[in-house]
Amino acid sequence: MAMNVLVGLSYVGEDVDAGPALEEMVGVLRQTGNRMMQIVWLRQLAHRRRLEGDLKGAQRAVDEALEIVKIEATPEANVLGQYILASHLDEAEKDYAGALREFRNGLSASHSQGSEWETTFGLTGVARMLAHNGEHERAALLLGAAAAMQEKVGMHPQGPRAEAQRKVTEVLGNALGEVELQRLRTQGRAMSLDEAAALATEATN
Repeated sequence: MAMNVLVGLSYVGEDVDAGPALEEMVGVLRQTGNRMMQIVWLRQLAHRRRLEGDLKGAQRAVDEALEIVKIEATPEANVLGQYILASHLDEAEKDYAGALREFRNGLSASHSQGSEWETTFGLTGVARMLAHNGEHERAALLLGAAAAMQEKVGMHPQGPRAEAQRKVTEVLGNALGEVELQRLRTQGRAMSLDEAAALATEATN
């Protein structure tokens, strides 16, 4: 069974040295030829650079990762590439419509491959982007569905990812009211993965 590389995305956390350790790890992986883990660590390096305000450095890391995705050309690599691009559009460019498109692409592909972990990752991203794009009710439903799936697959967002979820929950609470938000999230938790994926990828009216 192929290693689930998105596990690496979830568990490489805030305690990692922001600069030299990440650069060193990417360099080691370049030498060993472990392309999939190189993509994972380049994604983390891009995220760090964005946090530091080094958008050019972040773009270089994203570009290198996406080039490896093209070379690798496996379904898993393609999904990871779509999520890398989605995160950069979200965090660096604030292009929430573009990020939504890429999160949806990754979610559709991972769901068709039968991967619950990658689909859950995509559900969370789509929910956040829908909230940014003003689709508050659908975002709340998907946050509930994503939370239930996170518990099922053992996904525990840390650091900036947990903070991003907290912020979008606050946005939805302000838009919908806490009672309605809770009702929708509870309804979302009861959805099947197929239902949640269909709702997430349904075109905006």
